[in-house]
Amino acid sequence: MRCSILLCLLLLPAAAQTSPIGQPGGESRSPRPLGSVSGRILDAYTGEPVAGARVMAFNLRAPGPMVAGMSNADGRFSLAGLPPGPQYVQAMHPNYPGLLGLPQGGVYIGVQPDRETTDVAVKLLPAGVASGRVRDDSGEPICNCVVILTQAQMGNSQPQVIASGTTDDRGEFRLAPIPPDRYVLSTECTARLPEEYPLDVVGPYGMEPREAWPRVYYPGSRTRAGATEFGVAPGGEQKIEFRLKRQRVGNLRGVLTPIPAGTWSDPPRIYLVPSAPEESANYKVTGINRGNNSFYFQSVPPGSYELKASAQRGSRESASFASLHFTMGPATPPPVTLQLHPTMVVKGKVDAPPQALAGTGQGKSISYVTLNPPTFSEHMLALSGTIDTRDGSFQIAGVTPGRWTIGYGSSLGPTWIEAMQFGGTPVNGRTIEVTADSSAELRLSISSKFPTAQLELQMRSASPDTYWMVQALRASGSIIERPVQAGSGFAGEKLRWGLLPPGQYYVSGVPQSYSGEMINQRLAELLRRELQPVEIPSTSGKAISVPCFSYEEIQRIATAYITGEAQ
Repeated sequence: MRCSILLCLLLLPAAAQTSPIGQPGGESRSPRPLGSVSGRILDAYTGEPVAGARVMAFNLRAPGPMVAGMSNADGRFSLAGLPPGPQYVQAMHPNYPGLLGLPQGGVYIGVQPDRETTDVAVKLLPAGVASGRVRDDSGEPICNCVVILTQAQMGNSQPQVIASGTTDDRGEFRLAPIPPDRYVLSTECTARLPEEYPLDVVGPYGMEPREAWPRVYYPGSRTRAGATEFGVAPGGEQKIEFRLKRQRVGNLRGVLTPIPAGTWSDPPRIYLVPSAPEESANYKVTGINRGNNSFYFQSVPPGSYELKASAQRGSRESASFASLHFTMGPATPPPVTLQLHPTMVVKGKVDAPPQALAGTGQGKSISYVTLNPPTFSEHMLALSGTIDTRDGSFQIAGVTPGRWTIGYGSSLGPTWIEAMQFGGTPVNGRTIEVTADSSAELRLSISSKFPTAQLELQMRSASPDTYWMVQALRASGSIIERPVQAGSGFAGEKLRWGLLPPGQYYVSGVPQSYSGEMINQRLAELLRRELQPVEIPSTSGKAISVPCFSYEEIQRIATAYITGEAQ
């Protein structure tokens, strides 16, 4: 019996090889012949070849594996094994970041079976450069200054640091390659200034500085709000010169007092945060002396600050915090006392259908409410609390006074906050203010019903083979909103509105890309200037006209913004 089984197993591969594949009657369908493409990757401004670029070809009308390769020293590339039909050829290179950090544009070609499509030219827009010098008011160079390049504010987007560098012994810096965009530039020099000190003033911290170089935003502002924006165009170089003047600084010391009978498992951290919201990222941080709970900040410029501290004894419920408004003058102030207080617990309830909380059958829900700071910072992190599936109650521990944005999530699927109350008062938007003596309850009404609508793509100039990503940006200006995908497809297809709640949106179509993300915060904010908000009602059936922007149109709009023509 065992021999019979072994004989059958040995015969199986041979039988499989001789079995007909494909059509009935034993006739097999031969695979369709493939094609290839070759060409060059070039600098769009100089026409010079770009070596080491990653080249990709893909057909979105017939999804399949993407074919990729690299350009050689002459910028030449060759891609084989391409299915016949329309293909989109795109390239990327680390030294060629696209406009606003977007992917570079490509070209559409037609691939023929058993033939090579030749002389395809893919052009990459060159990056920009920001360079310059940092000097003192007498013209002498200042070395070892940190120079930081940050995106200019655009709408409600959160500007990101794009590049940073350090001045050399001639006070010079050069930041490259950088994406063509609008920026602000700041510098901070930490070099100690020479001063004369009487021996009798040397204290436990050594010779404390009385003057320092200030943090400066170009051309000479102490705050980001007073900075002058500038554009860096493709292939362009923006030259910046800083002239710094010494400023008087003080040195802040103090003592951190724990809550009664309180201890901490990890040493607390003390933060000195500028009061101006746009400067909150420029905080200083220090630890404490475990022997006497003292802390010390050196070289603090005059200004308004918040002293903050946090400590924890294991769980969040046992956390404590401290906050003190403080104004620094030109002279060193007397020591301050920073008193820790117990953090608060925000309690609430979620009103939702039972199946939205507990799930049905095998599906068990994990639902939660989150408190998020309006902007990210190390001294104020996001908090969350799990919802009790029996009654919808929740509590979030470790909450400190301040503004918090409310979020909701569930493992059962997409949902949205239909209405919200804090302390019995309706909340417009999603932000609440938590005070030190607050005991208000947070109530959320949750819905899993989303409006449906038909998306009608309106193309002005683009290839019919363009695959469009529909992005939606909420029109609310009270909090930072990020664009989300509301649909995707080709022109002429019936597209449906994605899982987004009712409200006002800026809706636009942008081309799909395999070399980077086109649904981009800065692009969405830029395109909203070209759009009118669309109202998405809670009812179904509305037709939404979606203006689609080709890569060439996006390039034209972005270039006008960068050069200041669209300010």
